[in-house]
Amino acid sequence: MVLYIGMHFTNLQSEKDESQKKLDRIVNYAKMLSSENSDEQIFAMMMLKSEEESYQKEVPYDLIAFAVPQLINLAKETPDIAIANQAKQLAINLSENTNSNIADFVKNTVEKQSARIYFHIQDVSQQPEADDDSTRIQDKLGKDYVIPIIKHVHVGPKNTELRYFRLTDKDEAIRILTVLKDSGIDAQIQYVKRPEIEIRPRHFELWYGAVPK
Repeated sequence: MVLYIGMHFTNLQSEKDESQKKLDRIVNYAKMLSSENSDEQIFAMMMLKSEEESYQKEVPYDLIAFAVPQLINLAKETPDIAIANQAKQLAINLSENTNSNIADFVKNTVEKQSARIYFHIQDVSQQPEADDDSTRIQDKLGKDYVIPIIKHVHVGPKNTELRYFRLTDKDEAIRILTVLKDSGIDAQIQYVKRPEIEIRPRHFELWYGAVPK
């Protein structure tokens, strides 16, 4: 009897350890999704898909709770359309393979395509101005527009430019330019030709002109 009880508790501990290992893996993959390294993002999604496929029926709550929010964020934040689409589909797949009522919410969230305006400055002295501009522009454009963190670049245009990358986004770029000018930002509109498979729709970039030396 003592031996049986000992074996029983050993098995319970082993199951607990295995469960903790699975949770640690999921948490680690979720963290990798927030990396700025696209290779890490792709690897994490590949491993999360493998985790999903290892369950015959319902996906466990831990996988939903840790992975899906990061996948939604990646789908909406990354300018890389291929990675965004992969994250979107995996988030939908994970949420659908569950008995919870979050599937519709996840699908609606990732399929809603908000416009994104990426601010770029060439000198740290432009940071306060860009911070103020981003707040005012965000207020005027509304919730359908997102302005991510302001990026500091070392090379840029001489004059301030609003860049768009899809011909179908031209009219919207013109509307944004009007808001910029009304806010005191003297910018020029600039179409940058790139393969559309690389750039998601409604992707815009505001590049501040060089600081006079």
